[in-house]
Amino acid sequence: MDSTLIGVIVAGTLSFGALVHNTLDGRRVHVRQSEEFYLQRYWMLLDDLPAEALAEGISGPKDLTPHLESVSLLYLRVSEDACEVRERGDISDLTWRIRSAAMNNQIRRWPISKIWERVEKKRFPHLVSLVNQRGVYDPCEYSWIFRYRLGLIQPILGFIPFIAKKRKAR
Repeated sequence: MDSTLIGVIVAGTLSFGALVHNTLDGRRVHVRQSEEFYLQRYWMLLDDLPAEALAEGISGPKDLTPHLESVSLLYLRVSEDACEVRERGDISDLTWRIRSAAMNNQIRRWPISKIWERVEKKRFPHLVSLVNQRGVYDPCEYSWIFRYRLGLIQPILGFIPFIAKKRKAR
């Protein structure tokens, strides 16, 4: 083979690799922005809750104020929305593991648990699955290669499928 042809093939391969890498970086930035947006919304809602709502094992008054009912319902809606965003592939695997455990935990705490008992469950299909599966539920059904392409798996370690499976099993 001619050295010029080899040089062209190598240069083309490197250019294609750089193009794919830049595309993945842009996608990862989009995923991070989505995650930051939802994190800000969650903290705004949690900041509106009294201390009893944030402490493990402490329940507040039996009757909820209209403000607490509103904040609790908004928390459920934002959580369902986050599940839908995860389903579309806009929340990374690592963030989803942390966030789904937090949502599952918060739904079981006062005052959100009081609202959860009263809401019409068909309005929150993802949250029903999350609660029934004790936080293990993942609405994102993409294969590992699509997860990597969408920037949902951490680079390097997440790229290798058997490592991604081991990390998921933990």
